[in-house]
Amino acid sequence: MKYRFCVTVTVLLVFGFGIFGRGKLDTYTNITVDPNFINDFSVAEIPTSFAIQDCEILKKILPESPIILKVTPVDPPEFFFKGWQQKVRIEQVFSGENLASGSEIYITFDRWKASVARKEMNLSFVNFMKYGAEYLVFLSESIGYTKDGIEVFQLPKDHAIASVFSYEVHDNVIYPVSGESTYVPYKEVSDNEFFAVDTEGLDAFLELKNFLLEKYK
Repeated sequence: MKYRFCVTVTVLLVFGFGIFGRGKLDTYTNITVDPNFINDFSVAEIPTSFAIQDCEILKKILPESPIILKVTPVDPPEFFFKGWQQKVRIEQVFSGENLASGSEIYITFDRWKASVARKEMNLSFVNFMKYGAEYLVFLSESIGYTKDGIEVFQLPKDHAIASVFSYEVHDNVIYPVSGESTYVPYKEVSDNEFFAVDTEGLDAFLELKNFLLEKYK
Protein backbone atom coordinates (compact mmCIF):
# COMPACT_ATOMS: atom_id res chain seq x y z
CA MET A 1 0.00 0.00 0.00
CA LYS A 2 2.81 2.38 0.94
CA TYR A 3 4.64 1.53 -2.30
CA ARG A 4 1.52 2.21 -4.35
CA PHE A 5 1.08 5.59 -2.56
CA CYS A 6 4.70 6.59 -3.29
CA VAL A 7 4.36 5.70 -6.95
CA THR A 8 1.15 7.72 -7.21
CA VAL A 9 2.75 10.77 -5.56
CA THR A 10 5.80 10.49 -7.83
CA VAL A 11 3.65 10.34 -10.95
CA LEU A 12 1.62 13.34 -9.82
CA LEU A 13 4.76 15.34 -9.08
CA VAL A 14 6.32 14.53 -12.44
CA PHE A 15 3.07 15.36 -14.21
CA GLY A 16 2.72 18.60 -12.26
CA PHE A 17 6.28 19.72 -12.96
CA GLY A 18 5.81 18.80 -16.61
CA ILE A 19 2.79 21.07 -16.86
CA PHE A 20 4.62 23.83 -14.98
CA GLY A 21 7.70 23.52 -17.21
CA ARG A 22 5.60 23.48 -20.36
CA GLY A 23 3.76 26.57 -19.15
CA LYS A 24 7.03 28.40 -18.51
CA LEU A 25 8.40 27.30 -21.89
CA ASP A 26 5.28 28.48 -23.68
CA THR A 27 5.50 31.83 -21.93
CA TYR A 28 9.12 32.25 -22.94
CA THR A 29 8.58 31.11 -26.50
CA ASN A 30 5.60 33.42 -27.03
CA ILE A 31 7.58 36.59 -26.32
CA THR A 32 9.95 35.77 -29.19
CA VAL A 33 7.12 36.24 -31.70
CA ASP A 34 8.03 39.94 -31.62
CA PRO A 35 11.53 40.19 -33.18
CA ASN A 36 12.23 43.28 -31.05
CA PHE A 37 11.47 41.59 -27.73
CA ILE A 38 15.16 41.67 -26.71
CA ASN A 39 15.03 45.47 -26.61
CA ASP A 40 13.05 45.11 -23.37
CA PHE A 41 15.92 43.19 -21.76
CA SER A 42 19.11 44.24 -20.00
CA VAL A 43 22.59 42.92 -20.77
CA ALA A 44 25.75 42.86 -18.64
CA GLU A 45 28.87 44.90 -19.42
CA ILE A 46 32.11 43.24 -18.36
CA PRO A 47 34.10 44.76 -15.44
CA THR A 48 37.50 46.14 -16.48
CA SER A 49 39.83 43.83 -14.53
CA PHE A 50 37.82 40.82 -15.68
CA ALA A 51 38.05 41.93 -19.33
CA ILE A 52 41.81 42.49 -19.21
CA GLN A 53 42.53 39.18 -17.47
CA ASP A 54 40.25 37.03 -19.62
CA CYS A 55 41.32 38.60 -22.91
CA GLU A 56 44.99 37.97 -22.08
CA ILE A 57 44.25 34.31 -21.41
CA LEU A 58 42.11 33.95 -24.55
CA LYS A 59 44.90 35.44 -26.64
CA LYS A 60 47.06 32.47 -25.66
CA ILE A 61 44.58 29.62 -25.74
CA LEU A 62 42.13 30.38 -28.57
CA PRO A 63 44.67 29.67 -31.37
CA GLU A 64 44.93 26.16 -29.88
CA SER A 65 41.18 25.53 -30.22
CA PRO A 66 40.29 22.28 -32.01
CA ILE A 67 37.77 24.05 -34.25
CA ILE A 68 38.39 27.49 -35.77
CA LEU A 69 36.01 28.72 -38.46
CA LYS A 70 34.96 31.73 -40.47
CA VAL A 71 31.16 31.63 -40.57
CA THR A 72 28.16 33.61 -41.75
CA PRO A 73 24.84 33.46 -39.84
CA VAL A 74 22.05 32.32 -42.15
CA ASP A 75 19.23 32.75 -39.61
CA PRO A 76 18.58 34.91 -36.56
CA PRO A 77 19.18 33.32 -33.12
CA GLU A 78 16.70 30.57 -32.26
CA PHE A 79 15.52 31.06 -28.68
CA PHE A 80 14.43 28.22 -26.45
CA PHE A 81 13.78 28.02 -22.71
CA LYS A 82 16.49 30.16 -21.07
CA GLY A 83 18.95 29.94 -23.97
CA TRP A 84 19.50 30.06 -27.71
CA GLN A 85 21.49 28.76 -30.66
CA GLN A 86 22.21 30.12 -34.13
CA LYS A 87 22.59 28.48 -37.52
CA VAL A 88 25.62 29.51 -39.56
CA ARG A 89 27.24 28.60 -42.88
CA ILE A 90 30.93 27.70 -42.82
CA GLU A 91 32.92 29.99 -45.12
CA GLN A 92 36.41 28.75 -44.25
CA VAL A 93 37.88 26.03 -42.03
CA PHE A 94 41.08 27.12 -40.28
CA SER A 95 41.06 24.11 -37.95
CA GLY A 96 38.73 21.17 -37.42
CA GLU A 97 38.02 17.70 -38.76
CA ASN A 98 35.06 16.59 -40.87
CA LEU A 99 33.98 20.18 -41.53
CA ALA A 100 33.74 21.77 -44.97
CA SER A 101 33.11 25.19 -46.47
CA GLY A 102 29.51 25.61 -47.53
CA SER A 103 28.07 23.28 -44.89
CA GLU A 104 25.83 24.50 -42.08
CA ILE A 105 26.12 24.02 -38.32
CA TYR A 106 24.46 25.40 -35.20
CA ILE A 107 26.46 27.26 -32.55
CA THR A 108 25.42 27.42 -28.90
CA PHE A 109 27.01 28.22 -25.54
CA ASP A 110 26.21 26.99 -22.03
CA ARG A 111 26.62 30.53 -20.72
CA TRP A 112 24.07 32.08 -23.08
CA LYS A 113 21.13 32.50 -20.71
CA ALA A 114 18.05 34.68 -20.44
CA SER A 115 15.76 35.34 -17.48
CA VAL A 116 12.28 36.33 -18.58
CA ALA A 117 11.23 37.22 -15.03
CA ARG A 118 14.12 39.67 -14.57
CA LYS A 119 14.31 40.66 -18.26
CA GLU A 120 18.07 39.99 -18.26
CA MET A 121 20.34 38.27 -20.81
CA ASN A 122 23.81 36.83 -20.38
CA LEU A 123 25.45 37.29 -23.78
CA SER A 124 28.92 36.56 -22.40
CA PHE A 125 29.81 40.20 -23.16
CA VAL A 126 29.66 39.69 -26.96
CA ASN A 127 26.62 40.66 -29.01
CA PHE A 128 24.50 38.34 -31.14
CA MET A 129 25.91 37.47 -34.54
CA LYS A 130 24.22 39.58 -37.21
CA TYR A 131 22.56 37.86 -40.16
CA GLY A 132 24.76 37.85 -43.28
CA ALA A 133 27.95 39.17 -41.61
CA GLU A 134 31.20 37.20 -41.31
CA TYR A 135 32.53 36.02 -37.95
CA LEU A 136 35.58 34.23 -36.62
CA VAL A 137 34.49 31.58 -34.11
CA PHE A 138 36.43 29.23 -31.86
CA LEU A 139 34.57 26.05 -30.91
CA SER A 140 35.38 23.28 -28.47
CA GLU A 141 33.32 20.34 -29.73
CA SER A 142 30.09 18.96 -31.10
CA ILE A 143 27.57 18.51 -28.30
CA GLY A 144 26.41 15.23 -29.84
CA TYR A 145 23.03 16.60 -30.85
CA THR A 146 21.50 17.63 -34.17
CA LYS A 147 18.71 20.09 -34.94
CA ASP A 148 16.84 19.19 -38.13
CA GLY A 149 19.82 17.04 -39.11
CA ILE A 150 22.31 19.89 -38.56
CA GLU A 151 25.06 19.33 -36.00
CA VAL A 152 25.26 21.62 -32.96
CA PHE A 153 28.66 22.87 -31.75
CA GLN A 154 29.64 24.49 -28.46
CA LEU A 155 31.81 27.50 -27.66
CA PRO A 156 34.56 26.80 -25.07
CA LYS A 157 33.08 26.69 -21.55
CA ASP A 158 36.14 27.60 -19.48
CA HIS A 159 35.89 31.37 -19.92
CA ALA A 160 33.01 33.79 -19.59
CA ILE A 161 33.73 35.72 -22.80
CA ALA A 162 32.13 34.23 -25.92
CA SER A 163 34.81 33.40 -28.51
CA VAL A 164 33.01 35.12 -31.41
CA PHE A 165 34.59 38.01 -33.36
CA SER A 166 33.11 40.06 -36.18
CA TYR A 167 35.21 40.77 -39.28
CA GLU A 168 33.53 44.18 -39.44
CA VAL A 169 34.36 47.33 -37.47
CA HIS A 170 31.69 48.35 -34.96
CA ASP A 171 31.00 51.49 -32.97
CA ASN A 172 30.87 50.27 -29.37
CA VAL A 173 28.85 52.39 -26.96
CA ILE A 174 29.84 52.36 -23.29
CA TYR A 175 26.70 52.80 -21.24
CA PRO A 176 27.31 54.17 -17.71
CA VAL A 177 26.66 51.83 -14.78
CA SER A 178 26.10 52.58 -11.11
CA GLY A 179 26.26 50.47 -7.98
CA GLU A 180 27.26 46.81 -8.10
CA SER A 181 25.21 45.80 -11.14
CA THR A 182 26.72 46.16 -14.61
CA TYR A 183 23.43 45.43 -16.41
CA VAL A 184 22.38 48.08 -18.92
CA PRO A 185 19.43 48.40 -21.36
CA TYR A 186 20.14 46.23 -24.40
CA LYS A 187 18.46 48.69 -26.75
CA GLU A 188 21.08 51.31 -25.82
CA VAL A 189 23.99 49.05 -26.84
CA SER A 190 22.33 46.85 -29.46
CA ASP A 191 24.75 47.89 -32.23
CA ASN A 192 27.82 47.03 -30.15
CA GLU A 193 30.08 44.10 -30.80
CA PHE A 194 31.34 44.01 -27.20
CA PHE A 195 29.91 45.11 -23.86
CA ALA A 196 32.34 46.75 -21.40
CA VAL A 197 31.97 49.23 -18.53
CA ASP A 198 34.78 51.51 -19.75
CA THR A 199 37.28 52.16 -22.54
CA GLU A 200 40.05 50.19 -20.82
CA GLY A 201 37.97 47.02 -20.86
CA LEU A 202 36.83 47.69 -24.42
CA ASP A 203 40.44 48.19 -25.53
CA ALA A 204 41.27 44.72 -24.15
CA PHE A 205 38.52 43.26 -26.35
CA LEU A 206 39.69 45.16 -29.42
CA GLU A 207 43.33 44.18 -28.93
CA LEU A 208 42.32 40.52 -28.70
CA LYS A 209 40.09 40.84 -31.77
CA ASN A 210 42.78 42.54 -33.88
CA PHE A 211 45.34 39.92 -32.88
CA LEU A 212 43.05 37.05 -33.89
CA LEU A 213 41.76 38.57 -37.13
CA GLU A 214 45.34 39.17 -38.22
CA LYS A 215 46.02 35.43 -37.82
CA TYR A 216 42.77 34.25 -39.41
CA LYS A 217 41.95 36.55 -42.35
